[in-house]
Amino acid sequence: MGLLHTTRRWILCSLVVSLGGVAVPAAWADGGLVETVSPATSRDLERQGLLFSGDYYGALFAIQTSENGARTVWDDGLQMNLGLDLARVSDLPALKGLQLNVQGRWREPSPLADPNTFVAGNSMFDPSNWASGTGWRFLQANLQYTSALGTSNPETLWVKAGWVQPRYEFILQSGADLVLNNAVNSAKGIGGNIPFSSSFSTWGAMLRWMPDAQLYIKGGLFMAYPDATSSSNHGLWFGGNPDLGEQTGLMGMVELGWLPKLGQARLQGRYALGGYSYDNRTSASAPRSNANDGLQTGLYLQLDQQLWRGLSTFNLLSLAPPTNNQFPLYGHTGLSYRGLFGNRPNDTLVATLAYGAYSPDNPGRSKTSTVFLEAGYHLALTSWLDLYPFLQWSIRPAGTSTTADAFVLGFGTKVTF
Repeated sequence: MGLLHTTRRWILCSLVVSLGGVAVPAAWADGGLVETVSPATSRDLERQGLLFSGDYYGALFAIQTSENGARTVWDDGLQMNLGLDLARVSDLPALKGLQLNVQGRWREPSPLADPNTFVAGNSMFDPSNWASGTGWRFLQANLQYTSALGTSNPETLWVKAGWVQPRYEFILQSGADLVLNNAVNSAKGIGGNIPFSSSFSTWGAMLRWMPDAQLYIKGGLFMAYPDATSSSNHGLWFGGNPDLGEQTGLMGMVELGWLPKLGQARLQGRYALGGYSYDNRTSASAPRSNANDGLQTGLYLQLDQQLWRGLSTFNLLSLAPPTNNQFPLYGHTGLSYRGLFGNRPNDTLVATLAYGAYSPDNPGRSKTSTVFLEAGYHLALTSWLDLYPFLQWSIRPAGTSTTADAFVLGFGTKVTF
């Protein structure tokens, strides 16, 4: 394990130093790594209907202060995505708009790679959003269909069905994707109550209808089952938890959205109101660490808006009944600025603040709230290599003052294929 960690860090550091010491070739300015290395091959594969993408991501979390003192950890992962445009692959025009998607990933499985092992906070407020579903994992295998239905909008109708990830279908916030902490990036408050996370893969079907380019309604129905995000199932529990089959239920989610372009500057926005229900058949009398049980429901409001040039804000509020939800109230707000410096038009500065209030019905010691702050700067060296120095501050990480606050300095990287 130590040799593998050392090798990965050495390769990344060497790449960073090399790129920092020379001018970046102009040909590297567009496209992922595969397209940069062999643009002709990439274009040829796309013409044939083969859509390939992927990411390697990693971060050094230098914990300065925490419940368990100072510690430095490295967390990372690799994801691969494959799409097949069935009309192009088969040369059958009747299949236009139909695409097959398959995704899988690997994440570092060692608990010592998770900064929350030392911060000792609630898992929703983990400094890293890569701590669940570790090891290798099968994420998606589904069919997707898109049609204009005779209108000028090519995405009037969108349908997806199969093995899916609800987390990547609702509450889509590009600003939240810029930070590493789990609450803002992935869970968004909902993941503290139900398995709304990047590790929740399940059977589902979704439909989105856009009567015009600025309005949409999207809904989905999914299988709900216990321990869905557990690393041990590797995303392969196609029949639900084999030991708790009687607890398999249903999850539903719906979202109404508005995508305006405001003023003469056509400033883009994303406003959404949504809700969900999750049939958590865990008995209220069973031993548990939180209030989550029964039929869980919740609402959320998303407010994202480009304010001026590269300056944008992203905001979320989620609410749930306190009687059977760990977090009845959650909210986050953030600002991002792309191109703050004229000679760095693709760099992005980001800052976020998240707050989660705990239910009084949670078992054990009474908890109040957790506050999490993160700020950092994305340095886009090329279109496929991003570096991200950042800082994080977690206040009451586990919801009480008995757990020490945590302060983290870090450095992230992402390579897009």
